[in-house]
Amino acid sequence: MKSLAVSNLAVAARDAGGARTGRAVTVSSFWGAAVLVALVSAGFLAWTILGIGGSQTTIAVDDFVELVAALAGGFLCVWAGLQAVGRRRRPWFLLGVAALCWGAGEAVWTILEVFMHHPAPFPSHADAGFLLAVPFEIAAVVSFFPAGRSGSRLRIGLDAAVLALALFFVSWTFVLERTVLAGGPSFLAFGLSVAYPAADLVTLLILLYAISRASAFDGAVALVSLGLAFLTVSDSTFTYLTSLQSYHTNPVDVGWVVGFLLIGLGALWSRVGAGLELQDVPVSRSRQVVQYFPVVATALVAGYSGITGRGLGTVAMATLAVLAVLVLARQFSALSDVSRLTVELETSMVTLRGQEERMRHQAFHDPLTGLSNRDLFHDRLNQALAQSRRSGEPIAVAYVDLDNFKEVNDTLGHGAGDRLLVSVAERLSAGIRPGDTAARMGGDEFALLLPAVGSAAIVDAIADRLRVSFEKPFAAAPEIKLTAAIGTAMSGADTDLDSLLGSADTAMYAAKAASGRAQGPGRAAGASPKQGLS
Repeated sequence: MKSLAVSNLAVAARDAGGARTGRAVTVSSFWGAAVLVALVSAGFLAWTILGIGGSQTTIAVDDFVELVAALAGGFLCVWAGLQAVGRRRRPWFLLGVAALCWGAGEAVWTILEVFMHHPAPFPSHADAGFLLAVPFEIAAVVSFFPAGRSGSRLRIGLDAAVLALALFFVSWTFVLERTVLAGGPSFLAFGLSVAYPAADLVTLLILLYAISRASAFDGAVALVSLGLAFLTVSDSTFTYLTSLQSYHTNPVDVGWVVGFLLIGLGALWSRVGAGLELQDVPVSRSRQVVQYFPVVATALVAGYSGITGRGLGTVAMATLAVLAVLVLARQFSALSDVSRLTVELETSMVTLRGQEERMRHQAFHDPLTGLSNRDLFHDRLNQALAQSRRSGEPIAVAYVDLDNFKEVNDTLGHGAGDRLLVSVAERLSAGIRPGDTAARMGGDEFALLLPAVGSAAIVDAIADRLRVSFEKPFAAAPEIKLTAAIGTAMSGADTDLDSLLGSADTAMYAAKAASGRAQGPGRAAGASPKQGLS
């Protein structure tokens, strides 16, 4: 079995193309290795259950298969590290060292049991290799999972504390309590008995927390995570049975075999499509739920203990009490975060609406005078014409053009010209009715929209009021006499936008031409303008 596993895994490694970065394992090679792992795991489980060949043969097969699985997983991880680029190199190397350390411990164990024909003592030199693997496993997990954006520090701390206490409760109930109560023949033996489940507890804690919050995740990391979970289950069970002095080769050992072979598969999977770096992805809601599995397990264990009348010890009850407080604190923290985010969202919405209004204003208003621009004027004129057709009430348009404006720019400068345009806009706005629209069409040319005028007399009155307002000197050019030519046009039954604007424009130029000879504004009805003066 050992030679078969090594041979097939070597074939998969050879298909990867040597030790150069960018060469990938073929998909068929990976699935071939996966089938092999399934067959080896099933065969190992069957052998340990049936005890084929007697107890000594079963022990030898058990030890050799575990050793080969650890070495195969370790070498494949080191190989994956050599093939990887960037941030993916370190975790594979760390995981490879962890598997090889465990394999060294298993080699010592195998020598004692198989070649020296007596059970390995506890503690023994093998424990050094087993325990040394743990810090490398933890470092590999931390390196595999780059931290994502996880929220406030308080919530992160509460999540970690809840997860740690839940795992501790389950471990204490099934392993740690009996291990502590069983004691040990020596202080070292007792320390190791506690160290194994404690190390597994820390490994599982970091693994679950990292999975739930990592910003990157892929198939290789999933296989590694599953493999580490198998290892921790077998480790904890082994420690518990050893503390009771009842451990012997049994099906629970399959966890080590499956665990290391899954880690080896993860290394192979990392080279499927090699050359592609792990991409950051948002933390999915399903992975965030992972951290609550131990909490659910805690509730189930506590409920089962209550139903069966088994009861919980002082440590377990205290752990449950603290865990309940932390869960409540976590929920209050979540509610607080939701309230804070709601306020921030509302503030952002107000800010965005304000920015949207400013952008809309900038898009449809003249930046210098603040009056409507040509686009907004045409839009409102179209709406007014549509309303006029429905109501039968005419509307009017007036064009206003400044006389002598060029003289202001030439003699006083463009700054004075800009200030003059602002003053003109103010007088136009003050001279029209509420609901009327004043717009700057460009340069020194302005337009007025006068809806629902009723009669030409109203249009004349507005034009006269504007003419009088222009007779007053402007502060920006007090020495220059500035007048305005005003041409008006009223809509008819079939008047459209272009004809109405054309009529007002024609009337305005007629007023400019007749300047000094006429006393009123130029006016046109529909498309038949009349010349005038203001």
